[in-house]
Amino acid sequence: MKGWFSDLSRRQVSLFLLGGWTVLNLWQAWQSELLHDEAYYWFFSLHPAWGYAEHAPMISWMIWLGRHLLGGEIGVRLLTVLMSTGTLWLVFQCTDRQQPRLFWMIALSMIIVHFGGFIAAPDSPLIFFTALYLYLFKRYLEAETLLNTLLLGLAVVGLVYSKYHGLMVLFFCLLGHPVLLKKGSFWALAIGCTLLYLPHLSFLYGENFGTFTYHLVDRIATPWEPHFFYDFFLNQLLIAGPFIGFWIFIAVWKIKPADPFERCLKFIIWGVLGFLFLLSFQTHIEANWAATAYLPILILTYRYMKDWEKGQLWLRRLLIPSLVIIGVFRLYLVVDFLPFVATIRNEFHQYDTWAEEVAEIAGDRPVVFHNSYTYPSKYRFYAGKEGHGFNDMNYRRTQYDLLPIEESLQGKEVVYMRAGQLDWADTLHAAVGRDFLYRIVPNFRSYNRLMLEITSEVPDKMPAGDSLAVEMKLVNGYETPVDLLANPQLGLTRAVYWTQRGSFSQLQFSHKFITPRILTDTMNLDWKIAMPTTPGTYEFIVTLRQEWVSPGIKARQYQIEIE
Repeated sequence: MKGWFSDLSRRQVSLFLLGGWTVLNLWQAWQSELLHDEAYYWFFSLHPAWGYAEHAPMISWMIWLGRHLLGGEIGVRLLTVLMSTGTLWLVFQCTDRQQPRLFWMIALSMIIVHFGGFIAAPDSPLIFFTALYLYLFKRYLEAETLLNTLLLGLAVVGLVYSKYHGLMVLFFCLLGHPVLLKKGSFWALAIGCTLLYLPHLSFLYGENFGTFTYHLVDRIATPWEPHFFYDFFLNQLLIAGPFIGFWIFIAVWKIKPADPFERCLKFIIWGVLGFLFLLSFQTHIEANWAATAYLPILILTYRYMKDWEKGQLWLRRLLIPSLVIIGVFRLYLVVDFLPFVATIRNEFHQYDTWAEEVAEIAGDRPVVFHNSYTYPSKYRFYAGKEGHGFNDMNYRRTQYDLLPIEESLQGKEVVYMRAGQLDWADTLHAAVGRDFLYRIVPNFRSYNRLMLEITSEVPDKMPAGDSLAVEMKLVNGYETPVDLLANPQLGLTRAVYWTQRGSFSQLQFSHKFITPRILTDTMNLDWKIAMPTTPGTYEFIVTLRQEWVSPGIKARQYQIEIE
């Protein structure tokens, strides 16, 4: 076998490994249950659009096409698998292509290459279009032809329609080669790409740039913890390779750029990693946020290792243990044989059974899941029945808040399900290893499209224990009048949700229902808000509460100093 493989030409080796990689990922995509986020992106694809609550639309378009070609999990992941193969081919074309075995040893030792090979997430098209961009940018630097410019423009459009992180690739590449600013073709390309991006910009404008608010405000609102800093470094070493991560970063640090293209690669690597490093002092950094840096890393590591015989020796020695560890976790996604992992986070097993358990309880009733976008998505995928996510003040807006699903459930009998405390609730001891509390609600009502706005002035400081009289306006965000007492058991009252540094402090609410009961357009309200009795800096939101249902997402946040 060794002799047969050694006798293959460079082109045959590349085709053999690319084919094997594709088959492996197709099998993995077919056999593995959907991860939570994959089910959510599948839900996106049921409603094709130019944008979504948290992400650009490319992953949705990919899944839409894949599920029309094939059913089940493999349909969701089909385009991801094909793009993964295309990514490795494109990256290899950015090298001298003289040592395909070395290139594949490096690639297969990197964890991020494996899990980007079949998981349907926005990082999949992001990585593919980053590879396409690098390949075409290299051609553009070599020959500034009309064809290369047009193709590069399409790669840029694909990049920014995939994930906003793609903007870092473009920005740091421009920093690495600022002479582009003097080229007419660059400005023509920029104008053309902007025009093609207008549909998504129009979506963002229509949603008051809520997607950016989520990424730039809500997602970094978590109080900072020291481990955010060193988690960033450990995660990058891990996804670079369980054993070779350290050597990879040494190679990238030492190598000297041989041309403008490699200079841009280094700017992308250290620009992306440096930006995320600084951001780690503000919030927790997900390991995959640096995904775009690893294609330039792969290219430069290959060039450095090509002339470093000792490095190649260690790479060969560490390849097998790397593949064993990665292979074990890839197999775990198919077969549940690592119980200690399931106790940490189970996204991969028994959710088809869980969906059947929930469906047996629900019958023909819709199921409303509390503070979750994953459970309604997995329920829809595996049970094929209606699920919805109701989000309160402790959560955030999701795609379920942007679609008219809530309106369709008004007045229906639903199953309301959540994890945690719920008054007079029954319990489902689910196959996934956790309990779900639920209750049957005969006349379900929810009002997450109503907004409370404080119209009077909110001072910066208030005495502890004092009260603040405010004037408010209740705005109807629905297209039809709303009956605020359609279900007296779920009547609306006013509430104030207090936090300190992002953590819950206290909840105040009125016991009087809001009247009059019919809200057509707007309604003026007034209320006295009791200030906390303990001095400190607080944040508060005036919102609406429905009896046992937690306060929904209703209004903007204010900060006040209690003296």
